[in-house]
Amino acid sequence: MFASAPAHQEKRPRGQAQDEPVANAETQYGSSGPYSESGQAPASRHLPPLVVAAGAALGILLLLLVLYKYVLPHRGSDTASAKSDTSAEKSADPAAAAGSTHPLAKLIEVSGVRIQESSAGKVKIDFNVVNHSSGDLPELKLDVRLRSGNRDFFDVPVKLPSLAPYASKDLSTTVKTDLKPYELPDWQRVEPRFTVQDADR
Repeated sequence: MFASAPAHQEKRPRGQAQDEPVANAETQYGSSGPYSESGQAPASRHLPPLVVAAGAALGILLLLLVLYKYVLPHRGSDTASAKSDTSAEKSADPAAAAGSTHPLAKLIEVSGVRIQESSAGKVKIDFNVVNHSSGDLPELKLDVRLRSGNRDFFDVPVKLPSLAPYASKDLSTTVKTDLKPYELPDWQRVEPRFTVQDADR
């Protein structure tokens, strides 16, 4: 009997053999392979430089508008009120300015002010007058104004007797007032101001 002939093996063309890995890659990764457009990271979006510059300019403009409309008017009003208060104080204090020109005014100090309720509608005011000079002070007239904050509470005219060098004198007087006891100024905040006149005037 004849021996069976060996089966002929089919020889694949080279082109067909090289195409198999491509087919396997498509099967493994599918239509969206590792290098496909759908597998890439989305590109970041950047604003155009012109838009950024326009936004910055608009922000600066809004800031300047707020400063001009709200901040500067308040500062101007505060400065104007401070100037008006200073000018009002100067205009309301002609006596003090005139009294300070007295040659002996710079040698005198008024301190130790105490304000006490004396009776209904009256208060007792005590204070101390000091001679800071090395010479005798003659008899003088003092017009003592007691001020606290922006208000004058009492205007006290007193006669100052002659004082020896570096001597002091306690003076006391009673004045009428419509203030209640709780409305009287605190002694720690009372600022005495005075003018000086000669005793013969």
